[in-house]
Amino acid sequence: MPDLPGGRGCVEMFASGNAIGRAGQEAAERVPESVLGRMAVAGQPITGREVTEAALNGDEEAIVVIEMAGHYLGNALVLLSNIFEPEVIVLGGGAMAMGELILEPARKELKGRALRPMDQTRVVAAELGPEAGMIGAAAMARIEMESRS
Repeated sequence: MPDLPGGRGCVEMFASGNAIGRAGQEAAERVPESVLGRMAVAGQPITGREVTEAALNGDEEAIVVIEMAGHYLGNALVLLSNIFEPEVIVLGGGAMAMGELILEPARKELKGRALRPMDQTRVVAAELGPEAGMIGAAAMARIEMESRS
């Protein structure tokens, strides 16, 4: 496992925007003729955003990077589903800009590895987009403040 800052083996290490950027940089070095490789040669920084844009524009190396992140994300969803038995898992944040590129491999992992019936847990992107967490936190704070009145 890579020696990176953060929790050893946590999802953030493998399926976050930063992790995707690191994996994109590695892909750029492996395949310099890819879009990511050309970006690296030109001195452009490769972040999760650049990998996402390249993948959405069809760059095979970028797609592989995002699919691998989806695989790691799916591993985490297997654990969460088996423990908590949710009806649905709603994912938000900037990574959801990748849409089905990251969701589909995560769903496939969940379907293939979770216990029954949790292998049928729905996995969807947050309807409120990347700001869903902030909106939810603000809503909870407002509810708490109103309950104290």
